[in-house]
Amino acid sequence: MLEAESSLRAPEGYFTGWTLGALGRDLRAGRITSVELTRHALDAIAALDPLLNAFITVDAEGAMAAARQADAELSRGVDRGPLHGMPAGVKDVIMVKGLPATMGSRHFADHVADADASCVTLLREAGAVIVGMTNTHEFAYGPTGDRSAAGPTRNPCDVSRMSGGSSGGSAVAVAAGMIPLALGTDTGGSVRIPAALSGATGFKPAYGVLPADGVFPLSKSLDHVGLFARDAQDCLVAYRALMPGDRQFPPGDPGPSARGSPGSTPVP
Repeated sequence: MLEAESSLRAPEGYFTGWTLGALGRDLRAGRITSVELTRHALDAIAALDPLLNAFITVDAEGAMAAARQADAELSRGVDRGPLHGMPAGVKDVIMVKGLPATMGSRHFADHVADADASCVTLLREAGAVIVGMTNTHEFAYGPTGDRSAAGPTRNPCDVSRMSGGSSGGSAVAVAAGMIPLALGTDTGGSVRIPAALSGATGFKPAYGVLPADGVFPLSKSLDHVGLFARDAQDCLVAYRALMPGDRQFPPGDPGPSARGSPGSTPVP
C-alpha cells in the first residue's frame, strides 16, 4: 500500500473527459493524429501506471507502428470507422500475437501468444491501436482485482481501495484516462464489477456475440468478451464497430441477442 497516497484520487490521464466521437472528429479534421493520441496514451501510462498498476505489458513500439499505419491509411482515404487510430488495451487473458499473455499468473510468466484472439482481430480490423495488456485477477478467477502475479490493480477513485476484478486493469486504464477503450472478459461479473467500482462504463454483450476463441477459458459456457469505455454511448460505438461482419446491424438498431459457442481456446 502507498500510505502517503492512501484515500487519494489518482491524477487524471489525457483521455479523461474525451469521447470516442470527439477524438474521431479531431482525428479526421487533422487537429490530431493517431501517433499523437498514442503518445498521449503511452505518456499517461508512464505517469499513472506506477501508482495504479493497470498494465502488465506495454507495447510502445508495436503501438507506434500501428498508429503510423492508421495515419497513413487516413491520408489515403481509408477509414476503418470510429475506432480507427484509437489507443486500446487488451486484458491479459486475451491472446495478442507476439505479446506476453500471463493470465496474471507466474505459471504463464513466459508465455507469448502465437496468434490473435478473434476479438483482437476484430479490434485490429476496426483500426484500433493496441498499446498493451491489462492486469487481471489470476486466471480471471476473482472479483477483487488484487490477486495477480503482477500485483494488485488500484482504484483510481481511491488508491487505497481495490479495483474490482477480474478485468480490473482494463477498467482502471479507461477510468483513469490512460486509454479511451479496453477489452475485458466477464464470466460472473468481471466486466461489470470493476466498471462499477472504478468509474469506467463496462458492457457485457450477449453470449457469443463477440467471439471468445483465443481467450483463456474460465467457464466456456459462461465466458463473455466485453469492453470498457468512458460512457454508455462510447460502449455502443465500440460494440457496433467490433461486431463480426455477419452480425453487424444498422446504427438505429439495438442489435440482436445472438447466442453461439464462444469457441474458447485453452492455452498450452
